Amino acid sequence: MPKSNYTLRTLSVALILSLLLPLIACTKEKAEAIKTGAEQFRVEAKSAIDQIRALDKQDALVIFTTSDQEVKNLADEFSNSTDVPRFVSDKLKFNQTFPASNAQLEANLSQIEGAYDLFASMFRSLPRGNFLAKNEVRKSKIFAIKLTIEMVNLAKSLDTAPFRFSARRQDLLHQFQAAQGLTDPVAQKQAAILAVQQLIKLRDDEAKANQDAKTQCLKASEAGKLIITLIDQYDHLSVGDILDLTKNSLSIINDVTGGNKDIQGAIARYDAFVKNKINTDPLWKDVLNTDVKGLTSLVGNGK
Repeated sequence: MPKSNYTLRTLSVALILSLLLPLIACTKEKAEAIKTGAEQFRVEAKSAIDQIRALDKQDALVIFTTSDQEVKNLADEFSNSTDVPRFVSDKLKFNQTFPASNAQLEANLSQIEGAYDLFASMFRSLPRGNFLAKNEVRKSKIFAIKLTIEMVNLAKSLDTAPFRFSARRQDLLHQFQAAQGLTDPVAQKQAAILAVQQLIKLRDDEAKANQDAKTQCLKASEAGKLIITLIDQYDHLSVGDILDLTKNSLSIINDVTGGNKDIQGAIARYDAFVKNKINTDPLWKDVLNTDVKGLTSLVGNGK
């Protein structure tokens, strides 16, 4: 090969590489950004699921309390007892039963949690060069839509039907009943004060736990909205665009607080967003009517 031709080919290759390398680097940065967004979605959603699990466990958790009157009664009874081992054994008997954690709820949460893990895993190979093949885009978008809807619906459910700490409520009822049965006015007053203190604490504990879970569901919903936008516009977004969208989304997430007005207003906005998408986008409607296990079947249906 003549030297001039070799030099020309070398220069041509160098020119092509000089044009392509920035694009490749940009694509890798975009891929890394969307991978990070998918992982953030998974993390926020898993945190929400863990908080709902904790609420369910609290439903069956009891915190036992005693009153001064109960202590006095047991001490008086002991002074008349001749069989110490039997006295101790009798007083340690526990006849109350409390509800176990909801097995069906746990099964549903585990299935949803697995779907979030699967969704995040779709993006982990992106920075290595697989820059969202067309079929993978559709698959990831379908999962992102479904999982965002799940988080919005969980927030709505917690708002309309909050968890109650049933076992603690039952124990509290027994405290009030015991106070009501006392004949000594002073002792009754002391027992009632103790019961009221526990009532206020239970009310606040229930409200805070439910509010925290709703807040986390909304944070996950916002992370889901972001990743859907990034998937939809991936080919047209610059790295700067992605960073701006991510910053805006993080700002919204950080603004979600535990105040009733903020939370309920946010739930209404996310619910309206989902309903609008379902009414205007056939894919959202298909996804809505498909359970998590059936999502993959929608990937190749061409809608």
